[in-house]
Amino acid sequence: MDVMDSATGPFSPTVHVSVDHALLACCIFDPGPVGQAMATMILDLHARCTFAECVLRQRAQQLDDPSVIVASDDKCAVSDAEIADAVATVSVAKSLVRSAVAQQDQDALISATAMLVEALHARTMLFARACPARGWITTSMLHRFRLPPVEAEQIVRTLMRPRSVAHSTAT
Repeated sequence: MDVMDSATGPFSPTVHVSVDHALLACCIFDPGPVGQAMATMILDLHARCTFAECVLRQRAQQLDDPSVIVASDDKCAVSDAEIADAVATVSVAKSLVRSAVAQQDQDALISATAMLVEALHARTMLFARACPARGWITTSMLHRFRLPPVEAEQIVRTLMRPRSVAHSTAT
């Protein structure tokens, strides 16, 4: 990560993330079929990506070449009920933490924080189990698990795919 900006100096409140990292992190998110304008933009942005590892590049090329088959799988290995339970447990634990903070109750905060950590871990493991083996994430999965894309990408990179595969680029 580049935190130095020549215009503002090293003490700038803005953190600059390299373009390569930002682009490669999003290569695992499958938006589904895309239109021509989006496909053109994706192909420009992901020109250096390895075709086999970048679902965005595959989606963009699918528009020009219908024979391109995107290996993304929207099938989820976890039931909707399990997902809903995990999401609800995280939500309840977060509200207990907020309540304990508002009441300034240290014992309740310790208990609620432990509950939140356990709930987040359970949701993370469930998400990892729900992801297809390839590790590509559909937008519907993000919504169902109520996960921010950054967190989902970290889960996939950490638990499912070696770093070298998740961030490979063509040279």
